Amino acid sequence: MIYPEVERAVEQFKLDGSLPIRDEYSWCRNPETGEYAERLLDPFEIKAMLKRAGFKVKLRHMFRKMPLRLLNGIAFRPINERLFGLRPPFVLVAEKPIKAR
Repeated sequence: MIYPEVERAVEQFKLDGSLPIRDEYSWCRNPETGEYAERLLDPFEIKAMLKRAGFKVKLRHMFRKMPLRLLNGIAFRPINERLFGLRPPFVLVAEKPIKAR
């Protein structure tokens, strides 16, 4: 929450004890400006960030019905972009390799 939202939430809490409703994407907002970090909502950007952090990452779609279900694990980005246009939800599977001592 940004400063004016915090003030409103405190005033509302003092009046009736109600808590603010949490925005679904509040975790990716800049607390000073309230702007959303769109790159954190981009599955390809999240995948790249996790790879840079040393994770082995798989980006998967969440299709449940055939024949689209066969495309859940496809790794070709132009096709993936079109598939995300059909159904935006996705799953990132990230594994951190254990280094031997």
